Amino acid sequence: MKPLRLLVVIATVLLLVASGVAAARLSPKTLAVLAGAVAGVLAAIPTSLLIVAITRRQYERPQALPHSADPIDMRERRHGYFPKLFVWRGHRYRVNAVERCWTVSRHSGGNGVERHCFRVRCPEGTFEVHQDVRLNAWYVERQIAPPPTEAAPITCLMR
Repeated sequence: MKPLRLLVVIATVLLLVASGVAAARLSPKTLAVLAGAVAGVLAAIPTSLLIVAITRRQYERPQALPHSADPIDMRERRHGYFPKLFVWRGHRYRVNAVERCWTVSRHSGGNGVERHCFRVRCPEGTFEVHQDVRLNAWYVERQIAPPPTEAAPITCLMR
C-alpha cells in the first residue's frame, strides 16, 4: 500500500474512533490496542520515508551544478591542470594565456571542490571555462570578449 493511501486510511480510522462511531462497538482494551497500533504506524512512516530518501541519495550519480554552459572537449592541459587546447562547437581553440583561475567549493563532505574555473585568452577571444570536478566534464561558461581587431591606421591630416 502506498504511504499516502495508508495515511488516509489511518486518519479515517482515527476520525471514526474519535467521533465515537467505532468506540461504542469496541471494548476499551481493543481501543487501546488500536490506538497504539495507529500511533506506531504514524511514527514509523516518516522514519521509513526518510531512510528511503537517504538511501536513494547515496546511490544516485552526483549531479552537476545547474548552469547554462556548453560542454567542450578539453584536448590538452598545461601541467595537467590549466587549459591549453579545447574544442567547442566543432572549432579548435588554442589558449594563449590563462588570465585568472579560481575554485567553487561547498562544505558538505568530500574535498568540497566542485569546479575549477579559468578565464582564458585565445586568438578567437576571451572565455570563461570550468571543469566540473565530480563529473570530470569541461564547459564553456561564456565568451567574455570578442577577438581583438586590428586597429585602423591613424592618418594625420595636416594643413
